[in-house]
Amino acid sequence: MKYVIFFSLILACLMVDAADPKSIVCLSCNTTNTSQAVYCKHCGKFIGRSYPESNHLFNVSSADVLPSMDIQLAGGGAYGLESEHTLLGNLGFGLGDMAEISLATHTLFSNLGSQSVVIPASSFKVRLFSVKGWRPGVAMGFKITPESPIHESSKGFAAEVGIDESGRSLVELDYTTRFTEANLSATLLFKEMRNTLSFRVMDVRFINLSTRWSRNFADTMTRTHQIDADEPNYFYSVGLGTEITASASTRILLEVSGQPLYNLKKAVEQNTSVEFSTLFAIIGGVRFYFTDWLYINAGIKYQSDYHGLADLNLRSEINLFIPLRRLVGKNK
Repeated sequence: MKYVIFFSLILACLMVDAADPKSIVCLSCNTTNTSQAVYCKHCGKFIGRSYPESNHLFNVSSADVLPSMDIQLAGGGAYGLESEHTLLGNLGFGLGDMAEISLATHTLFSNLGSQSVVIPASSFKVRLFSVKGWRPGVAMGFKITPESPIHESSKGFAAEVGIDESGRSLVELDYTTRFTEANLSATLLFKEMRNTLSFRVMDVRFINLSTRWSRNFADTMTRTHQIDADEPNYFYSVGLGTEITASASTRILLEVSGQPLYNLKKAVEQNTSVEFSTLFAIIGGVRFYFTDWLYINAGIKYQSDYHGLADLNLRSEINLFIPLRRLVGKNK
C-alpha cells in the first residue's frame, strides 16, 4: 500500500509540474510568468530586469511613454558625410504612466544643397492602451515647431539649379519654416520581439523664401519667391520597427521609416509652392543597457538618396533617466 501512495505522489507532482511549468516573476510589476516568457504578460516589459522600455527606436515612435515623474535626458548625433554632422537632443518628462512631454530637435531634408537642417520641437504623447499579452499598446503623439529662420549657402547650389538667364548662379537661400506632426503608434509583443507600426501626418509651412544669385561673387541679386504661408503642405509616412531581445541587457533594433524631402529646387526654378517626396531610411543597430537608468542606441543608417557604402551614416544616442518618483519616495 505504501508503494501505491508513493508512486501516486510522484505522479501527482509530475502532473502539477507539467500543468504549471517553472515560473518567473516580473521585476517591474511582480506578475508571475512562465519560464519561457521574455516579456511580462501583464505590463509588457522585459522580465529579466526592470529596464525602462524606450518610447522610440531611432526615428520610429513606439506605444510606450516615460514612467511617471521620470526625467529623460538624451543626446547624440548623426555622423557620415562631411556636411551631415548633426547633433540631436531630447528632454522629456513622464506624466502618471499615461503621457509625456518633451523638448527635442528635429531634422529636415531638402533636395537643394547637401546638408540637413535641425530645428527645435516640442511634443506631447499620450498612451491610449498599454501592451498586455496579445493586445497591442497604442499611443498618439503631437509634435510642434516654432517658426524657424534658416539660412543655407552651398557651392553645390549652382550644380543643382544651374545658371539663370542673366548668367548668375544661386549662392544663398533664406526661408522660414514650421510644422505640426500627428503620430499614431501601435506596439505588439511576439516572443522575443516588440514590433511597432507607426503612422504620421505632417503639415509643413514655408514662409518668406528668398534667394541670392551671384556672378563671380560680385554682381549679386536677391529674389523673393511668392509662397502662401497659410497653404497646408501635407506629408504622410509609415514606419516599421522591431526590438529583438539578444540578452538581458542588449536589444537588436531594426527599423524602416519614411522621411519628408521638400522640393525647394522646383520652388526656386518655377516660383511655385514647395512639394514633397519621400526618403526611405533603413537603420540597424543595438540598444545596450548599462543600468536601469542609462542606455545607449547605436546603429548604421542608409537612405534611399545615398549612392553607396561611402554615404552610410552612423547614428548614436545616449539616454539618461532621473527617476524622481524613486528619489522623493512617492507612488504616483
